[in-house]
Amino acid sequence: MNLYTYWYFIVYSIYERFSHDKHFDIFATAFFSVFTGFLVIGIIGITLAFLNIEGVVLNSKGAVITGLPILLGNFIFFNQKDRQIRLHEVFKKNRSAKKDILSVLMTIASIIIFVIAARLNMEN
Repeated sequence: MNLYTYWYFIVYSIYERFSHDKHFDIFATAFFSVFTGFLVIGIIGITLAFLNIEGVVLNSKGAVITGLPILLGNFIFFNQKDRQIRLHEVFKKNRSAKKDILSVLMTIASIIIFVIAARLNMEN
């Protein structure tokens, strides 16, 4: 299981624990897509700031253009029930504390990277 899939199922498991909705998997995928989008947009934004290029990715159009493929890709990959059940079983077998901590740190890092990119692009 790759790190991206493992990260998804950490978010999925946390959302499952606190959600009372029967369609929590759809919301968990959207929530995971937000974190993934923060990471991608943040990395692009930081790169553009260091290259002194106007940070178009951090405006609303850039965020939609970048975030929409991430959201659609995650829904296509993770929300097919048979695949989701199979991958969740693999996740439960391979779960470890180190990987859980790494996934939580990636979630926090995605937010921090996005905030840094936003600040860098505001200064330019």
